[in-house]
Amino acid sequence: MIHTDKWVWIHVPRTAGSTVEGLFYKLWEKNPVLDSQHSTVWDLHKDYRNRFIFGFVRNPYTYEWSIWNSHRHWNIFDKFDDWCAFRFDGKEKEIYEKYPNKKYELDYCTILFKRDMSGYFCDSEKKSYVSQIYRFEELNESWKDINRRVQTGIELNVYDRNYKDDYKKDYTDYSYNLISTQRAKDIALFGYNFDGYEGEVPLQFETDFVGDNYAYTY
Repeated sequence: MIHTDKWVWIHVPRTAGSTVEGLFYKLWEKNPVLDSQHSTVWDLHKDYRNRFIFGFVRNPYTYEWSIWNSHRHWNIFDKFDDWCAFRFDGKEKEIYEKYPNKKYELDYCTILFKRDMSGYFCDSEKKSYVSQIYRFEELNESWKDINRRVQTGIELNVYDRNYKDDYKKDYTDYSYNLISTQRAKDIALFGYNFDGYEGEVPLQFETDFVGDNYAYTY
C-alpha cells in the first residue's frame, strides 16, 4: 500500500505493483508512505477514508499463472498442474516428501496469495470501501485516469509483454477446473473468463474474510 494525504493505492499482488513502487522510490528517493506491501482496506486508519482509494485486479487465470511463473526459480513445480495440485488439490504430502530440502519454499507456497483479490478492497464490515478498481489488462489507460483524478507524480509506460495468451499453453483441463473453482468468486465478480473479460468492475461487494496479513493467510 502507498498512501498520501490525497490518495491510497492498494497493492494487489501481481498487478504491476513492484513497478509502481520502484517509480515511487525514485521520485521520493526514500519512501515514507509505503506501508506493508500488500496491506488492505481493512488495515487503513479511519482518517484515510476521505481519500481516493484505488487498486487493480486481473484475470484470475493469469493471476494464478503469474504467481507460479514468478516462483519457478524454486525448481519444484515445473508444470503448472503440479503447482495447482499442491496448492488446491491436497497433494502436499507427496511434494514435501519429494523435496525434503525445500520445506521453507513449500510452507510459503501453502499461504501465498490464496485469498480473493476482492478482499483487498474490503473493510472490517467485510464490505468494499474503494473509490475505483481498475483492470491490470488496461494498465496504461487506467494510470492516465488515476493521474486525471489525483496527481501521483509518476507516469507509467508499460510495454506489452506479449504474454497475453502465453498462460493458455500451461493450462490443462485439470488446472483449468481447479482455478475455475478456487478463483470462482473473483472470476464472476469482476467479469473474467479464460479468454478475457467483459463489463465494468463493480465497486460494491462483500467478502468472506478480512484480517491481518491477508495476502499470506488461508
